Amino acid sequence: MGVVVHYGMVVAVSPDGARAAAASALGRIVTWETEGPRVLCFESPRQHGMTHVTGLRFTDDGALLVVDADERVDERDPVTMEVRSTLALAQPARWTVS
Repeated sequence: MGVVVHYGMVVAVSPDGARAAAASALGRIVTWETEGPRVLCFESPRQHGMTHVTGLRFTDDGALLVVDADERVDERDPVTMEVRSTLALAQPARWTVS
């Protein structure tokens, strides 16, 4: 599914619609199950080391959450926010919704 950006808030829904995630421009990230709903994880910027989230999406299989912030892109477990991989960028990424 898609990504929505609104007033500094980024929202993404997993391809199967089972999970959603939201992040503020100030770095707070929350993930939840859409059925129920049940919060899976709530992270403050200090917990995950990011201060300015600009992009958010689930991988095609919905297993990982891709977070663009502070000149890096992380693939994270959407339940624990554990980093699975990181790509450092020379400048912040700019996402295009298509």
